[in-house]
Amino acid sequence: MYMKPTEEQINYAISAGWSKAEAERGYAIMVREGMLEVCRIDCEWVGWGENGTTDIDDEDCAHEAERLGICKIIPVDELPANFEYRYFGWVDTPKNRTAIKAFCENN
Repeated sequence: MYMKPTEEQINYAISAGWSKAEAERGYAIMVREGMLEVCRIDCEWVGWGENGTTDIDDEDCAHEAERLGICKIIPVDELPANFEYRYFGWVDTPKNRTAIKAFCENN
């Protein structure tokens, strides 16, 4: 289940270079091998658990991003069957769908 970061986590994320909006959400849209996905910002330095882990995962953040209208997420059943990163969290745009398809063809 998604939970907003604490004020301490927000301040640390900002000091680590994240934008205020990203820090306040606790997640950002990031690029992995040319493809866009929603990822949680890890702030292990402020007590989110050992090695930055929490009960909040990238999928929780993707659901929240979609709920807030920040972006749409590609349903898992619409991702290519041979996609090695087949999970809920990939930003749904025509360009990103093309990048995912190209990734699958090249790997």
